[in-house]
Amino acid sequence: PVLLKSITSDDGYPLAIVEDRDAAEAIVEHRAVLGDERGVIIQRFVAGPDYSVRLCIVGHDIVGIEQRALSGWRPGAETPYEAYAGTSESLNQLGARVIERLGSGVYSIEVLEQADGPVVVGVENLVDFRSLTARGIDVAAAIAEFALAQVVTPEGARHD
Repeated sequence: PVLLKSITSDDGYPLAIVEDRDAAEAIVEHRAVLGDERGVIIQRFVAGPDYSVRLCIVGHDIVGIEQRALSGWRPGAETPYEAYAGTSESLNQLGARVIERLGSGVYSIEVLEQADGPVVVGVENLVDFRSLTARGIDVAAAIAEFALAQVVTPEGARHD
């Protein structure tokens, strides 16, 4: 089985789990003809535990780790994030590898924990940080500091 995902964040093109090639081709054709979708991401379906984990990245740092319950094979839109209950060593290692690959920025990494280690199932450029802020993690300040550090002065030096 695979997941079909839109390359844009659009509720009109929800995730679809597809179990055979004919169904996948029909969905892609339907979206292209009727919905004017320009591209589809095809991702191997990874069955996970009854929760997913999100790493919040700012710059080169993981500023928060959260989890949320899955309803079926994916979280419902109303499912809130909660404090991560596990140990974070393997997640920190995975996060460092993803940051090394993608570079610095502000994004979140969605992970499913498997018996042989965590698996990245998504990366998003939108960071919903209300739940982190509620636990005392000032994501907005981290983003502001990161953004200011990217500003180059007329003399060519970075602003710190």
